[in-house]
Amino acid sequence: MGYKYVDEITSDVMFEVKAKTFEEVLSDAAKAMLNIMYDISKVNPQKEVIIRTEGDDEKEALHNWLSEVLAQWEIAGLMLSEFDVKVTRKNGVGIEAVARGEPTKNDMIQTLVKGVTYYKYDLKKAKDGYTATVVVDI
Repeated sequence: MGYKYVDEITSDVMFEVKAKTFEEVLSDAAKAMLNIMYDISKVNPQKEVIIRTEGDDEKEALHNWLSEVLAQWEIAGLMLSEFDVKVTRKNGVGIEAVARGEPTKNDMIQTLVKGVTYYKYDLKKAKDGYTATVVVDI
């Protein structure tokens, strides 16, 4: 289903993700956030990193996931572009993903995302899937 950017804020970037599964929400939200910083379609997914996080519920887990993806972008020095996400639901929501990308190339960086905010942050589940609204600080 994918993601779209919402032109409503001047100092931050808001995007909305629509997906059939929570795993797709996680993958598409990470791609939307990273695509603000660099064109993910130009990244060669040659190196892997494992990303793990959790939350009390899906809404918290999504926020923690995006924060961890952003942290791993800096820690691993990889421009990530692909995510194979697995979710477990035992005592909360656990996330483990194989993320793929290539070493960061500074000439490809367009804008830096500083963090994920709680402003207008939301995750809704309906019969046909999920809708997430995320705002990142740039």
